[in-house]
Parts: sequence; C-alpha cells; structure tokens
Amino acid sequence: MSTPPPASSPTSTYTIHPTPTLTPADSHSLASILLLLVSHGHALSVPTPLTPPTAAALFTHALTDPATTLYLARLPDGTIIGTVQLHLATATNAQHRACISKMLVHPDHHGRGVGRALLGAAEAGARGAGRTLMHLDTNAEAEAAVGLYRRAGYVEVGDVPDWIRLEDGRRVTSKFFWKVL
Repeated sequence: MSTPPPASSPTSTYTIHPTPTLTPADSHSLASILLLLVSHGHALSVPTPLTPPTAAALFTHALTDPATTLYLARLPDGTIIGTVQLHLATATNAQHRACISKMLVHPDHHGRGVGRALLGAAEAGARGAGRTLMHLDTNAEAEAAVGLYRRAGYVEVGDVPDWIRLEDGRRVTSKFFWKVL
C-alpha cells in the first residue's frame, strides 16, 4: 500500500492543507461540490432539501467547532477539488478518538488519488493531536468509498440500515469502519 503525501506536500496536480478560514468563494466552491454529489445520488448526512446557502453553511459552521479541522485539496490555481473534515472527540473518556466526515471529491477528479490523499492528511492531523483510533461511516452502496477505506486499512464494523435519508425520501444503509493509527 502506498503512503499518501503529507498534508502540506504537493502531489502531481494538487495540494492538501488544513484551513482555519474560508473565503466566500471557498464556501461557494465547497457548496457546489456538495450539491453536485448529492444531485448525482451520493448519500451524505446533510439537511434536506439542500440549498446552496445551507450547503455553504455546513462548511463555515464546521470551522466554528474548535475540535474540527477542515482540509482542502486545491489545484495550483486555487480551485478546490475536494475536502474532508476531521472531528476530534472531546469527551474526557474519548480523547483517543477522531472521526472522518464530509469526504468530498469533485467528480472530475475521482480516481486520481485525491480521496486517499485527503484521508491521509486527516489521519496525520489525528496523529498529531494524539489520536490513535479513527472511525467513519459511508453509504454501503458507494463501492468506490468502501474500497478506498478498506485499502486504507479501515476495518468494517457492519451495516446500519436506513441510516441516511436522501432528498427523494429513500433511506440507505451506512457501513461503519474503524482504524487504529
């Protein structure tokens, strides 16, 4: 298994960095990616119906939580092509844990290692914060995401039916994973 690039190193066409702030253009870009993925049937834990202002607010709100780090994948021209959120557990009996959420990669960049690099950056951030256990969930039908997490060493816990409700009202099963760092 190859090692992802460090959070601040360039890959062949993009860089990944944690960001403490978002410009209005960044928020708009992230909202556009989220809305595009949802419109293509990706099951993400988001409010429904999802509007552009609500989608943008999901990312700006994440930055108000001191236990959350937002990582962005950018092209050399600054265009955002992906993101992931790292949530550090804050309960005193859980400060060894972290959770991955809102892993999004623009469809034009699927299959190019962006998701794996974002995951690696978030894991490095978790290690840097003293976390040793990661967990996440994904749509059980999202074969690419399930494969990514398995290849990255995540262990499947199991499925929970009806975990996510899509905009059209359908409910989908989520697959839960963990990994010791």
